Amino acid sequence: MKGEKKEYQNKKRLYLLGLCGVLAVSGAVYAGTRKSEPNKGQKELVDLNDQGGQDNPVKNPTPVPAHPTNEPVNIGQDEAGSKTDVAGVPTPVPGQITASGESGNQNQPTPAVPAEPTKAPVPTVHTASNDGKIVVQTKPTDKPKEPDDPQETAQVNNPTAKELRFSEEDGLGWPLSGNVVKNYSADKLVYFETLGQFKTNPCIFIEGKKGSEIVAAADGIVMQVKKEDKTGQTIVMDIGDGYTLTYGQLADIAVKEGDYVKAGEPLAKLATVTKYYRMEGEHLYFQVQKDGQNVNPMTLIRSE
Repeated sequence: MKGEKKEYQNKKRLYLLGLCGVLAVSGAVYAGTRKSEPNKGQKELVDLNDQGGQDNPVKNPTPVPAHPTNEPVNIGQDEAGSKTDVAGVPTPVPGQITASGESGNQNQPTPAVPAEPTKAPVPTVHTASNDGKIVVQTKPTDKPKEPDDPQETAQVNNPTAKELRFSEEDGLGWPLSGNVVKNYSADKLVYFETLGQFKTNPCIFIEGKKGSEIVAAADGIVMQVKKEDKTGQTIVMDIGDGYTLTYGQLADIAVKEGDYVKAGEPLAKLATVTKYYRMEGEHLYFQVQKDGQNVNPMTLIRSE
């Protein structure tokens, strides 16, 4: 009887020990389950964020800390670069870095910093005053010299008719190198073979070959370029002080009305003489006038 009672007590102890072990294991399992529940809730929130962020999906979600915290868990980020907590209230976060490593405000343009204009160094001059102090004075930069006005140059090089000057002492140059085959005659009649008549001659005929160069006998301005029946292509020049020069029997004229020509510059070529002077041969018709009155060219042409 005693032996059975002792055996019963031993079985009861074993049962209690086993029950305590079961309770201990159950408590440990329960504690572990409670510890993992926040992670599960956070995972569900992250999954909800993945489902609701189709317009702006996050490839790499922000890792959830292993231990629960009292702070709200950030589960997403909208297009404006702000983070959203569990309650869905957006909180702007400047310069937030997402899980993918990109800046949250990367779409915002970076304001350009205007470059400062380069300033040319201003030359300075250091001078010493009477009391020994050094005085710094700024030396103004010399203004670059502007090119001469072509109009002013033209006015200097090309005088007007009123500014032209001719001196009888300076005289005229030869417009063509050759012999004078018909002299000037104002009071005596001269016979013209082609016309078959006697008449006065207001000019001189200077013999030359066709194509010979005709040059200006003095500085002047071309007044007229015209064609006459007797003298053919003709140039009239104003050389100043009331003097004018007329060149006839020309071809290939190289000047135009209004041109300023200096002495010795080419005017034209010698042409075939007109039909009125065929018997006289090729020659230059050269006439000089003073205030509209004929002047003997030989009194003005230099002998040199």
